[in-house]
Amino acid sequence: MAHDQRKGFVGEVVSKTLRTMTEGANPKTVVIRSSILALASFISSIPYFYYLTVNFGFFPLGSSARDIWVFIAGELFLTSVLVFLCALVGFSFSSRYGLPGLGRAKEALGFLPHLIVIGGFMVFASYFLFDRFFVESSPLLYPRGAIYLFGFPLKGAFTDEAVLRLCLTTIGLGFFQAVFRGFDAIKKRRGWLPQKDVAKVAGISPDKAVAVFFVSALASLYTLRVFAFSGVEFGFEYLPCMGIFLSFASNLVLSYFFVTRGLLYSMALHFLFGMKYFLVALSVG
Repeated sequence: MAHDQRKGFVGEVVSKTLRTMTEGANPKTVVIRSSILALASFISSIPYFYYLTVNFGFFPLGSSARDIWVFIAGELFLTSVLVFLCALVGFSFSSRYGLPGLGRAKEALGFLPHLIVIGGFMVFASYFLFDRFFVESSPLLYPRGAIYLFGFPLKGAFTDEAVLRLCLTTIGLGFFQAVFRGFDAIKKRRGWLPQKDVAKVAGISPDKAVAVFFVSALASLYTLRVFAFSGVEFGFEYLPCMGIFLSFASNLVLSYFFVTRGLLYSMALHFLFGMKYFLVALSVG
C-alpha cells in the first residue's frame, strides 16, 4: 500500500512537472505527431540509405542482398527513433518557448506559392554557384532515377527538419532565452535596462535570431563531413567556402520560417530546395 502511494505521488509530481515545463502541450497529440513524423522519416529515408550503401561501397563485393538490407533496416530504425525523440522534444516545448510548432496547414497551403518562388531561387542559386561545379568532382553525391530524386528531398524534409529545426532550434531557443533573462535580471539590478523594448531582428526577437544563427552555423559545419566523405579536401578555395556559405544561408532561411511560421513551412521549403537534384540530373544528362 505504502509503495503504491509513493509510486502514485512520484507519478503525479512528474506529470505536473512536465505539464509546467511544456505549458500544457497535449501528450497524446505530441506522441501522435512524433510517431507520424518518425514513420514518414523511416519511409522517405529508404532510397537515401539504399543509395549510399550500394554506391559508396559500405559492403565488400559479393555481399548478399540480405546483409545489405539488414544494415539498411538498422540505419532506418535508428534514424526513426532519433526523429521520434527529436519530435517529442520539439512538440513538447514549442509552446513554452513561443514557437508555432507544426504550424497551420491551411495557412501553409495558402503561402505555398511564395515558398515555391523562394525555393526556386534557392535551387538556382545553389546550382549556379556550387552544384554545377561540385558534381564534376563528386558525381555520386547527385543521384539519378526518379525514386532517388524524390527520396532525397523527402528525407531532408522529414528527417533533417525534425532534427535541426524542431529539436535543435527549440533547445537552442530555450537556452538563449534563459541567457537573455539572466542578462535582463543583471541589467535591472544595476539600472541598465532601457525603457524601450529591444529592437527585433528581421521581425523576430533577439533570442530567436541568435538561436536561428547558431543552429544554421552548426548545420553548415556538416558540409565539412560531406567534403571528407566525397574525398574533397577542405581549403580556403572557392568551392569549399561557397559550399559552407550556401549551407549556412539555406539553413538560415529554413530556421527563420520555422521560428516564425512553423515546421510545415520549413519542411515544404526544404523539399522544394531538394529539387536542385533534378536540375543537376538534367544538366549532366
